[in-house]
Amino acid sequence: MFDREIVDFVVDSIDRGYYVYLNVDEYFIPDRGCYHKQHFSHDTLVHGYDLESRTFKILGFNKIGSYESTDVSFKEFSQSYHSLDKIENHCHQIYLYQYNQDGKYDFNAKLVKETLEDYLYSRNTSERFSMLAEPWDRAYGMESYDCLQKYFQDLLANKIHTDIRHLHILWEHKSCMRLRTEYMYENGFIENPNFIEAAKLIEHKAFMVKKLFLKYFLSGKKDLIETVSQQTDEIKELEAEFIQDLIGGMIVK
Repeated sequence: MFDREIVDFVVDSIDRGYYVYLNVDEYFIPDRGCYHKQHFSHDTLVHGYDLESRTFKILGFNKIGSYESTDVSFKEFSQSYHSLDKIENHCHQIYLYQYNQDGKYDFNAKLVKETLEDYLYSRNTSERFSMLAEPWDRAYGMESYDCLQKYFQDLLANKIHTDIRHLHILWEHKSCMRLRTEYMYENGFIENPNFIEAAKLIEHKAFMVKKLFLKYFLSGKKDLIETVSQQTDEIKELEAEFIQDLIGGMIVK
């Protein structure tokens, strides 16, 4: 699968200023739900190492569903990589990422406003790139909340397994929107500071919903799903009003 010893390759890549993105068998990765229980190919990002303890720093969801950096020994990391030859694995690639200090991307207020409208009205944003690829038939924008509600109902009916990533992504999006709102205010694309407070409130509520879902993940108490569902609906209502007001308040230069 890889001619060079994977540990040496990752160490050398980090020394050259790269992050290493690849798949591993989580059976050999400590603090994962599959650790010593079942073989499962999953992606991870290696972002550091310690030669003294002979460990790598990797990013991913731990066994309690929290996304954070954890340690894995060189030995277990090597086992987790070479084990991919023996299990179902559809991701054989290794990507090297490096921060480009000279990179520049100008803020496009017109595009931001248009895509916020896409989000608010659940338009298929991928249609903007039809010359490059076929549009994706997916749920977009506010419609994604309906998908979350269906997921909650399937959980209650024991039709699907618990996956913290859905609520984590919800919170990440609200966090990004809060940062974007702060940037627009600081750079004169909006004038009302109340937009920042509104974005912070939505971000906080999404974070609390994520924590509540983690509590369900650990306890299995079904009544928590009902609360998560109700609070997610509240976020939807707040966000719809926020996005509509933000679009109206934007100054496109």
